[in-house]
Amino acid sequence: MWFQKILINLGFAPRQGWGKPSREYQLVIPNPVEAEEIKDPGYPVKYLWMQPVLGSFHQQVAALHAENTAWLSPWEVKPPPEYPAEVPTLAQYRRIQDWKFVKGESLNYLVYLDTEPVGVVSLTNIERGASQSATLGYWLAEAYTGLGIGRTAVREVIDFCFLELKLHRIDVYIRPENTASINLISSLPFKFEGVRENYLYIDRQWRDHRVYTAWAETWFE
Repeated sequence: MWFQKILINLGFAPRQGWGKPSREYQLVIPNPVEAEEIKDPGYPVKYLWMQPVLGSFHQQVAALHAENTAWLSPWEVKPPPEYPAEVPTLAQYRRIQDWKFVKGESLNYLVYLDTEPVGVVSLTNIERGASQSATLGYWLAEAYTGLGIGRTAVREVIDFCFLELKLHRIDVYIRPENTASINLISSLPFKFEGVRENYLYIDRQWRDHRVYTAWAETWFE
């Protein structure tokens, strides 16, 4: 593991995470329109695929996020002004996240239609031991919403995490106002568990969040 730490600090992508080679994390759905996995975007699509965000792929995520700042900012977590936090540079963030992947603490995917990046699916707060759990997050570029891409990408990532990484539980926290996200999660085998009041600081206020949970034991029923 020490050798991977050196490679990451030098700017190279890690070769493995969670004890698996990095290349084994790539998820691919061929002909997603014909397979009725997504709606027709108006042009031919050969693949919907998900690439772990490692190494240089962090730059692609940063660029996609910058293009969609106005679309995403009302939903993004930020520390309250009385608790300012130092924002890492992209290079620092890349090293932090790549090292978390190596240790099995996070797993982030960049979602593509062929060669076009369209969104992100992430698993954070990963705990092993008696918990075997994680927190799910996701976002899409504004131009690619409404096509079913988010639902399919989330489902594929969770399938992989339950089958290959042997997680037991995955939670997702959604603001009550975010009906599109609630509809996405409600179309999958998640169970609504309740509301966490004043849970996260978003858009200049502490916001309530609805809690949804999926378990490996019932996901594939």
